[in-house]
This record gives sequence, C-alpha cells and structure tokens, in this order.
Amino acid sequence: VTLTCDNRCVFCPRSTLRHVSVRDAGDLDARLEAIRAHSTRVILTGGEVARLPDAAELIAHCRDLGFVDIALISNGRAFADPARARALVDAGLTEVSVSLYDLRAEVHDGLTRTPGSHAETTAGLAQLLALSRDRDDLAVRVNTLLCEANADGLPDLLRDLAPRGVRGVLVADVVLSDAMDAPVPHDRVAQLARAAAADPALRGLDVTWRGFPLCVLHDIPGVVAEPQNVDTTVVDEGSLDPYFAEFFRHFVHADACGACPERDRCPGLQRRYRDRLGDAHLRAIAAAEVPGDVGDLAGFAPERDPGRLAVTPTTACQLRCRY
Repeated sequence: VTLTCDNRCVFCPRSTLRHVSVRDAGDLDARLEAIRAHSTRVILTGGEVARLPDAAELIAHCRDLGFVDIALISNGRAFADPARARALVDAGLTEVSVSLYDLRAEVHDGLTRTPGSHAETTAGLAQLLALSRDRDDLAVRVNTLLCEANADGLPDLLRDLAPRGVRGVLVADVVLSDAMDAPVPHDRVAQLARAAAADPALRGLDVTWRGFPLCVLHDIPGVVAEPQNVDTTVVDEGSLDPYFAEFFRHFVHADACGACPERDRCPGLQRRYRDRLGDAHLRAIAAAEVPGDVGDLAGFAPERDPGRLAVTPTTACQLRCRY
C-alpha cells in the first residue's frame, strides 16, 4: 500500500517492493477488487500502513468490499496510541502481525536504526493484546527476522510472548544484502528450532520458520517450516518480472538439491550464505519423508484412463512460478 515508514530497518526490502507498490488510489481500488473476486482475505502491508492518515478508512473500505479477514503487517508503533489502536481495530481489522526483533531495546533499535522504536512497538503490541482479550475476532501475531544480532535473544523473545495471548510467531530468515551480510549458520538455526519445539514453556504457541532451506529443519519433530514465499496481488507482468527476478537472484540450488522432491517449492539457499559458509550441509529430502507424497497417481495412469484429453486454453496465470 505504501513504502513510507517511520523505521529504517537495516534489512528492509523496499527496493524490491517498489515494483509492486500501488501507484495511486485508483490502482489500490483495482487491486482490492481483483483480490476480492477470488478471496475473502486481504493482507495490507508496506512500508507502514498504520501510520497513513486514512488507514482506518482503508480498512473500513476493505470491510465494505466484503472481505472477512483483513490483516495488517505493522511495526506496531502506531498502535501505541490507545485511541488510534481502537480506531484501526474497530474499522475492521481481524489480524495484526507486529514486527518485533528482540526484547532488548538496543538490539531492536539497532536493527530498525530508529532510537525509541522498541518502546513504541512493545507498547503497541500491548495495546493490541489488550484489545484482543475483549474480541474473539482479533488475532495478534508477531513477526521476527533472525540474524546474527538477535539470534541469541530469540529463546527469551518466544518465552516472553507465549503467555501473553500472541496467536503465533513467524521466525523468518533475513534476505542477505550489502547492509545485512552476516548469516546465522544453519546448524545454529536448527539448534534454536529444536530447542523451541522442545520447550514446555512454548506449548500452545504457533511458531513457524520461514525462508530457511527446508532440509535444514524438516526432520525436527514439532517444527513447522515454510519455504521463502513470495506472494503479491495482481499487477502487470512488466512489474512482476523485475520483482521476482530481483528477489530470486539472492538464491541458488546446491548440487544436493537436484534429487530433492521439494526442489520446486524451496528456492535453496542464499548465494551470500553459500559464499560465506558453503552448502555441504544441505541434503536431498527422501521422497518418503515428504508428507502427502503425490508420486502415486494411479488414477491417471494411461492403462486406467485411456483416451483422456487435456485442453490448455491459456498459458496466463496469476502465479509466477519460477520453474
């Protein structure tokens, strides 16, 4: 919705998002209508949407369009004002994901490059959690990015959030760049994930790990891992092509990825990670280890279904699968 923000996070992907950010109010309306045509869920992101003067009106407009689930990704600072927090929630928000990088103010503020941002973010999170206790229709989540600066603080962050009513935590890998070029070794990531899954204090807290090569985390009991997922709404192909190209240039498949059944879903590992720490630790996941294996499609085998004709009327698609 917007690329303006009151933080200056060292790992912010705004240079990539410029390709898909809305141009004007008409463009925003067109995209919302396109989403509504096939979904009752919309996620508003930026930049910082909550700081826009007409943020409440935008949320109410989404509600009037018929969206049932209206989610917002936010640094949480605007919600530190109780009146503004209530106004945005009353406008129709059903989910807010607050970006919080550490319990330690100096670490969070260092990553946002904005002194005082930690105090406002934690105050905003507290306001949202207070509102959610009175409303069954408001889910509050936390997003954090794992990097060298905050990896040792992640266990304390999760333990702090678990009893407070946070619906879930997303632990995402940082897309490495010139500004953020210190990857967390994958064995350390696996250690953190294993400890979190086994920590009785975190039972009931939904923790999802996103962006790490799937083979790094897939065999840890209780760990939910997602590939680095790029998703956006309907925009013209001329904008989508550079958006996806700029994102996926960061990733490369290792030799071990060749036989992995998850290869088409997992982008592999980041080039900068491989250059720094190598790729010898990656391995192909055995087909038997993949839940819901689709290898047996006997119902479509020729001997059981002779004469089937498939017609492909178009090669256009709203997804941009890179394979």
